[in-house]
Amino acid sequence: MAPDTGNQASPGTFRSLNISAVANMYSSAMQLLLLSGILTLETQAQAMGFSNSKTIKGVTDGFKEVLLKLRPQATSQQSSELYAVCHMQPSLELAAGQPSVTGYVLFYQRRPADKLQAYFQLSGFPQDPDQPLRAIHVHQFGDLSGGCTSTGPHYNPYGVNHPHHPGDFNNFQVRDGKILEHLTELRATLYGAESILGRGVVLHAHEDDLGLGGNPASLQNGNSGPRLACCTIGLSNGSLWKKTVPSA
Repeated sequence: MAPDTGNQASPGTFRSLNISAVANMYSSAMQLLLLSGILTLETQAQAMGFSNSKTIKGVTDGFKEVLLKLRPQATSQQSSELYAVCHMQPSLELAAGQPSVTGYVLFYQRRPADKLQAYFQLSGFPQDPDQPLRAIHVHQFGDLSGGCTSTGPHYNPYGVNHPHHPGDFNNFQVRDGKILEHLTELRATLYGAESILGRGVVLHAHEDDLGLGGNPASLQNGNSGPRLACCTIGLSNGSLWKKTVPSA
């Protein structure tokens, strides 16, 4: 009769043990140890003189900082998805004959580790089929108080040359008087210290030379020319993205 092995672990059981579970167990044990130490020291501090109790408070504060770091934190995989919208409006300084462009740029990022997506829906261009390519970039400021000029230079948190800024969206083709484009692998982000939220998006009159123009302006803005329209990137509830973007 074969022995009953129902209560025995197979050789692969320990090999397949979830490492994160072990880490959580270790973290929990450390938290309990630190909490116990904090309570003990704080109790002793009440029975000691001011100088000693002040020293012990410094130690317990240090323990508390470590304890906070050990507590489970929301990881990038658990963060809430973010949506943003930028309502494009014509520049206040449009030259004669330049198109008055309106529309919006929508943004979506599922979590910090994922690539940012953007959907561009702009109209107001001439119906001429030979329309030039138009450059679109993220600029430093979302300030429109002085028109598109007050959005400042390109957003360049890394101090690098154009076209390597995170908001260098480069060139867009105009078809039937519109720009309709869905980009899915953008370098910019809606999360963290380098978020583009609150910054500006600028549509330019000319094609972006992608840094190949051979002059200083090419490495700053691609010689993209005057600013036709601009907007400020703000958080959105996502309804417009879900309603508008074909693949959403």
